[in-house]
Amino acid sequence: MGLYDKLEEIRKQPEHIRMRFVWAAVAISMTFVIIIWFFSLRSGQPKEPLIPENIGSSEIVNQFKEQKEILKETTEGFKNAMQQQ
Repeated sequence: MGLYDKLEEIRKQPEHIRMRFVWAAVAISMTFVIIIWFFSLRSGQPKEPLIPENIGSSEIVNQFKEQKEILKETTEGFKNAMQQQ
């Protein structure tokens, strides 16, 4: 019995029997999707911490302060350039 014959046999069944086949196919498909999703989540987790442990928090704060000052200087330079035009 081939796949085509099995499909024809299912088509001849009453609707409530055909709906059982539909829901079984949906359950099997969703099982595969959930398994693939689970493994992709596990493989997507970072292997090492995002922030190196040897950098102290005060060092990070100082870097942010420096970047803040650089951004202030840059925006003031843009403002002055726009006002001169």
